[in-house]
Amino acid sequence: MHENTSKGLEAFGTKLVLKEEDCKSISTFGEGKKTLEKCAKLREDFETISEKLMPHLRRYETKVKTLTEAIDNEDYQGLEAGFEE
Repeated sequence: MHENTSKGLEAFGTKLVLKEEDCKSISTFGEGKKTLEKCAKLREDFETISEKLMPHLRRYETKVKTLTEAIDNEDYQGLEAGFEE
């Protein structure tokens, strides 16, 4: 899962860099305005996706920390109750 996510983010980043290069060749105000609007929408969509994902990542991080502490303490009793959703 991590590998697929990393590949997806890497592809996204690569495409953004390519778009940045395309922006250097904009020759008219109208074309620039249109491109700016598209970029603003893209940024907004990415921020929305990220905001929705963050709470899940925080819960995941907390649960992994709990499991790590259980391993350190060799205490595996009752962990199941903390992981139900």
